[in-house]
Amino acid sequence: MFTEYLLGSVHSDEPTDIEGARSELAWTQVVEIDEATAVTAAEVADEIGPEGPYLTAVDALVAALGRNLNAIVVAGDRDLTHEETKKAVDVEEYRD
Repeated sequence: MFTEYLLGSVHSDEPTDIEGARSELAWTQVVEIDEATAVTAAEVADEIGPEGPYLTAVDALVAALGRNLNAIVVAGDRDLTHEETKKAVDVEEYRD
């Protein structure tokens, strides 16, 4: 999700480069977040339950987009790569 990637630029140890991060995403297709995505985000969070992480709104939306688009979520985020999250959404862990 665009926001998640851009926030990674803001919260990294390197100087913030939002424009550079945007250019790295030039190849992507932007998908609108709508009511159905929000509902799926809540459903995913509910499925994870108390055994898993407490997903932020952004993480829940990322998971929801993956599910709604039948796509693998590639993430380095510990909440998204948590085993309980992986039971609800197809997630592949990425670490560089």
